[in-house]
Amino acid sequence: AARLLEWKVWIAFWGAATVTPALAKENESRQQEWLTAITPLIALLSPHADAGYEAERVMGLLNGLGLRVAIHPSTKNQTDATTTIARHLQDLARRDNERGNPDKQ
Repeated sequence: AARLLEWKVWIAFWGAATVTPALAKENESRQQEWLTAITPLIALLSPHADAGYEAERVMGLLNGLGLRVAIHPSTKNQTDATTTIARHLQDLARRDNERGNPDKQ
């Protein structure tokens, strides 16, 4: 329930940021902080990938799924969101493993 409330606050903030330059600037700062935090984690998971690009993809995926769950917080949507993120990260690691081991390609 706390995470759902956090998402609803973010959605309200994003809406306000579309018409308030100071909030848009704050949002950009927060997004950059988030990317700075997750990029090294992506690099650990997938050393052969472009970690910055993959972090952007993960952030976009999280934002979209979070929005979906916040608007319609069904158990199915929550489970689907968790599964989608887990599979995406597993696929990223698997693809990296294949890149690092040409014999597996």
